[in-house]
Amino acid sequence: MSLICPACRKIQLRSHRDPGTGLEIDTCPKCWGMWFDANELGSFFKSSVLRHRFFLPEETHPLESVGYTMSTRARVCPRCNKAMKERLYGDVSIDICSACSGIWLDDGELQRIVAQYHKGAKNESTVAGELQKGLGPDVHQQSNIGTVLQSFLSFFKKHE
Repeated sequence: MSLICPACRKIQLRSHRDPGTGLEIDTCPKCWGMWFDANELGSFFKSSVLRHRFFLPEETHPLESVGYTMSTRARVCPRCNKAMKERLYGDVSIDICSACSGIWLDDGELQRIVAQYHKGAKNESTVAGELQKGLGPDVHQQSNIGTVLQSFLSFFKKHE
């Protein structure tokens, strides 16, 4: 089944497969958006082939460089044809299908959500879980846990 770009609405997505892991992601050749089926975003970061091809952190594009036309209509999931919901991850608006849990990222949004993850964003649990699975626990998250643990231990030392 060929998938259609939810942003361009007419362009067929192209599949890209990691020969080692078998992971397959789909991209739009026109707007450079990326489609991740459920649980693929976390696996993406473990695929050196796909990560090196599609994740270039130094090429984070400002929002105005995105090459699609804004619309008030909900984007349609390329996998199940249901309307996707816009969700915020940090300050980045992404599209998630509530039926199949697929994630659509416009050009540059992958880099922006990773940057938000490193800043400690956690407001969209599906994306946060996938990023943690792929990138590991974030330094901010570890330091928050360390701070809580340190406060907890110092409380008991004061009250001995």
